[in-house]
Amino acid sequence: MSFSPLPDILQSDLARLRGAAVLELGAADGRFTRALREAGVDVVPLDRRRPVPSGGVVADARALPVRPGAVRLIAAANLLQHLGRITDVAAALGEWVGCLAPDGCLHILQDDPLADTPARRNDRELRDWLARLVPTRGRLPALTDLREALAGSGGTSGWSFGRELNRTAPPDRERALALLRGDGGVPDRATAALAAAIARDGLDYGWYWWARWRGGTAP
Repeated sequence: MSFSPLPDILQSDLARLRGAAVLELGAADGRFTRALREAGVDVVPLDRRRPVPSGGVVADARALPVRPGAVRLIAAANLLQHLGRITDVAAALGEWVGCLAPDGCLHILQDDPLADTPARRNDRELRDWLARLVPTRGRLPALTDLREALAGSGGTSGWSFGRELNRTAPPDRERALALLRGDGGVPDRATAALAAAIARDGLDYGWYWWARWRGGTAP
């Protein structure tokens, strides 16, 4: 997803590092790639599955084909739930930081599991439903999960955190309903209830959180 508006701190770093390429991890369908390019920066999207957005690289974010200190800005949007346990995530963050130049920074953006309206609750329950279907996809991590993992690894230095309300419009609810209804078979009770809730209340991405690292000490 595009995460709109981008956090002020990310926009500030993009302006500060203008002219440098941004390495985007877990580019998927390219929506966040487009948001970064619309901000006026060159983006090198990376994803382990094809097709990768234009100008991209096929590689696993857990084993970056990047020399230490070679990148000035790394960004990852809605990637952490694909990396396994939160302790594995903390280890991956340490590897990413090691790829940064001395003036570089790392930005993580994630949809917040918080659901404070019916439409946002529907979106989160839809994501949980998808997580049960896809073995490599976990539940959305909360910011507290990441902070606890970083503290457990002794790597809180250099980090800052925040939350924003995502103004991006979610996909048409009919796409979600078609997915839940499958090939016309009879869905289980929970799936049918979720489809009915989405048909009634719609979907809303709601809140997302961000984490940004900059400094001389890797997490």
